Amino acid sequence: MLSFIFIFYILYLKTELKNFVFYSYEFFIILFFSFLSLNMLLLSSNFINIFIFLEFFSICTFYLLSAQKTYEKSLEASIKYFIFSSLASAIFLFGMFLIYYSTGINDLFELLLLSTNNLFLTNNTIYIVGAILICFGLIFKIGAGIFFF
Repeated sequence: MLSFIFIFYILYLKTELKNFVFYSYEFFIILFFSFLSLNMLLLSSNFINIFIFLEFFSICTFYLLSAQKTYEKSLEASIKYFIFSSLASAIFLFGMFLIYYSTGINDLFELLLLSTNNLFLTNNTIYIVGAILICFGLIFKIGAGIFFF
């Protein structure tokens, strides 16, 4: 379903962006790689894979934000997104470290099984702080809620 939406979006962009300066094959290649990284992000169940594909999507987004070089705002938006994304990546990585430190598990499914069967994690403050940092890092990275500017 997501692939069909992406194909229709590309066809729509090809008709709408003919008048813009950044209409080139690189734009669509980077757009394809960003879509590919989001698909792989949905399929991953490991914290490290989630981080890698999220960062790959961010790198593609940096280019897509600064693709139109005639506008000063596009370059400014790309630099701001890079700075805030770096901060969000650090928060996300620290949350991953805290969860791995408290449980020794890096896989989401194993962590789900451990958290449903074990009351140790509900009283473990390091685990709770790590989970909160991961949530804040992801929310900050995708620009949801109060974290977008």
